Amino acid sequence: MSAYAFDNAKLNERWSINGGLRVDVYKLSTDNVTSGGVRTLLDDSRSLVSWSVGSVYKPAENGSVYASYATSATPPGTSNFQLSNAAGNQANSTLDPQKTDTIELGTKWELLNKRMNVAAAVFRTENDGQTSQDPITGQVFQYGKTRVQGLELSAVGQITNFWQITAGLAKTSTKALSQRSRNATTGVVTVTDGVRWSPDLTATVWSSYQLDKLTLGLGARYTSEQKRVVTVGGTGNVPDIPSSWVADAMVAYQLTDKVSLRLNVYNLFDKEYLMALNNGGGRLALGLPRSAALTANVKF
Repeated sequence: MSAYAFDNAKLNERWSINGGLRVDVYKLSTDNVTSGGVRTLLDDSRSLVSWSVGSVYKPAENGSVYASYATSATPPGTSNFQLSNAAGNQANSTLDPQKTDTIELGTKWELLNKRMNVAAAVFRTENDGQTSQDPITGQVFQYGKTRVQGLELSAVGQITNFWQITAGLAKTSTKALSQRSRNATTGVVTVTDGVRWSPDLTATVWSSYQLDKLTLGLGARYTSEQKRVVTVGGTGNVPDIPSSWVADAMVAYQLTDKVSLRLNVYNLFDKEYLMALNNGGGRLALGLPRSAALTANVKF
């Protein structure tokens, strides 16, 4: 059960403030049966409170500057609605919820007679309450903390009446705070500040142009390197997911007022790239090779 309230107050023609409060009350039960036939009933019930506050300033009719701060909480088991009795598992009902705080400062503008919307924002998000288990004692600590901060840029709209564009770029810096692990043999404690699978740059652009009944589209997606090994001296298997560019294309034709055809071609240049890699670096999934989809849209 959830209840929330949100309000926006206009102070004058240029300033407004907003705020919200949310209360979640939930109960989760899991009937856990091991391979040996041991049955355990796990349950957890919580009441969580989160809130947000922000302000918007309009320096001009076609633009605004805003700032916001928001909190949220993720209790055990809510990622897949299943609890676990494993000591180091984040879904263990004895653990505290993970808490997330986000602060953002940004601006939005309407350009080209309101045909184009552009935006820019800087942000910082911190997630606290991640688990770490001592390999010697088996004791679980919940002091893991991750920080993600960066810059986002976007543009969506029409350059002309027939030329449309969508573009976005995100530059991020991800860091693990207070993450420690102990070697089971030597007892040496290692402090790790890296975060797996965190590209520091992603970008996408898509542009289409309409020629009477024919529409042509072309775009590209970029993801920078994503590292697997985050501790100094870590070796073995595939060390990371290399950076990659992937291009897509589209052709559409309006046959009648009610019937149109669209051909989408994905990975236009049939580039080989890694899409996913497991934490051990021994299993990988390749990205989709060149493929195409033909669809027909019919209006009744």
